[in-house]
Amino acid sequence: MKIHTSNIKGKIKPSDFVVLSLRFEPGATTGWHTHPGPAMVAVQEGTFTLYNASDRRCRPHRYGPGQAFVDQGGGNVHIGRNETDQPVRVVVTFVIPVGAAPTTSAPNPGTCRDKGV
Repeated sequence: MKIHTSNIKGKIKPSDFVVLSLRFEPGATTGWHTHPGPAMVAVQEGTFTLYNASDRRCRPHRYGPGQAFVDQGGGNVHIGRNETDQPVRVVVTFVIPVGAAPTTSAPNPGTCRDKGV
């Protein structure tokens, strides 16, 4: 399917859209993982911390209520954590190939061992 508008041109492959509401208790983690397509994350409550395996300095990216971020997917290995003493709630929308799992576990890349990740 091709989409034509005055501002946007794009080609969309058949995809599944999966929307999940997730709650992370204090100290909870997603585990190291990746997605086959983009994942759009909106934080509803608490502070969610994201670490990317490709960042050799292992810098935390923190997102609070009302903030959002996009993981491009396609092999970007990362981990999300609740490093606070309050629950975290996020809503994630995955755009994935038809029939694919939204998340695939990945081995710990070892880039964040000094941070306990």
